Amino acid sequence: MPSAPAGLPLGSVVFPGDRVARVADFERVLLGSGVRREGPLLVSTRAGVLGWDTESSRLWVEAEQRRYVPVLGDHVIGVVAEKHADEYRVDLGAAAPATLPVLSFDGATKRNRPHLAVGALVYARVVVANKDMDPEISCAAPPGVSSRDWVTRESLFGELLGGYSFDC
Repeated sequence: MPSAPAGLPLGSVVFPGDRVARVADFERVLLGSGVRREGPLLVSTRAGVLGWDTESSRLWVEAEQRRYVPVLGDHVIGVVAEKHADEYRVDLGAAAPATLPVLSFDGATKRNRPHLAVGALVYARVVVANKDMDPEISCAAPPGVSSRDWVTRESLFGELLGGYSFDC
């Protein structure tokens, strides 16, 4: 059973891009989640605590990384991932992409509907959240809220223009 190399910072916090070790420092190593080989180096791909198992010679980064679980009524920001004839697929950071029908905008019709590009940011609300189905989102105002037409850009929900988006 190979032991960990002497200079390996076990139990220390590492960040994405940190050099963890050199491949040559190991007799045998299996790369676990959060560690990638870049030439002669082993590099962290996520923030967390570096771990090592001597029995399996496995090196990994332990991280608290969770996915968003859509809940009915949530207000979300998503990125348009796919564009289809009658719907968009929007990445919310959940396990499955959400569906955004093109007619789910205030004032949208078959002839007058928004044309979102792939990569556009959308502010919407979750209208279907079921563990057995993909989530569905809508850019229409909820009941009890005055709806404004999406064309005038005065609507509560819709495409977000300007600004920056960061992935953490």
